[in-house]
Amino acid sequence: MTVTTRDDMRAAHRVPPVLMGIMPSNVGGFGYVEKAARVFARNELVPLQSRFLELNEWMGEEVVKFDPYAIEEARAKREMPEL
Repeated sequence: MTVTTRDDMRAAHRVPPVLMGIMPSNVGGFGYVEKAARVFARNELVPLQSRFLELNEWMGEEVVKFDPYAIEEARAKREMPEL
């Protein structure tokens, strides 16, 4: 995948690069993954989910349902033990 294609995909889906596994090209890096995930959920996922949930009212029954967004810290700690 070229850098341009990667950046176009990221921009189209509005996903922070750290959540896509993109390595930073600078020394500073991208910062904290957990913070980026929470901001992405609040600013992007929740509004999209709200729009989809409007289908339930339009259809008159529950046809769309979402699980609450959660960062699974326990699993992440098991998979990446501290050094």
